[in-house]
Amino acid sequence: TTDNDMGGVEISLGFVLPEPLLMPFLKGYNMLFGSQFLSYLCRWKLHGLDPAFPPATVCESINVKEYDGRVEIEVECAAERHGSSHSLFRQLVTYQVFSDGRIRVTNR
Repeated sequence: TTDNDMGGVEISLGFVLPEPLLMPFLKGYNMLFGSQFLSYLCRWKLHGLDPAFPPATVCESINVKEYDGRVEIEVECAAERHGSSHSLFRQLVTYQVFSDGRIRVTNR
């Protein structure tokens, strides 16, 4: 199996249910019976991660601070579901550039 395989109960249900009803039905199926019979691709899609519609990265803020001997840049971003403002996850990346040429990058 791979992380984006196709197969599982959703293939069989695709012959019975029209496409617009399939994912809502699978969400209920997942809550009742679990995901053990669903493909990994279907599991990713249930959580809003579809390779055909990748999440968009939205930069929410950039802050630049100057200190003695270094510059610090904080970038706050969110990954949003395709066609939605629902955040899948958020991250704060901090870049520190020191006067001696070192660079430190941290991610929270």
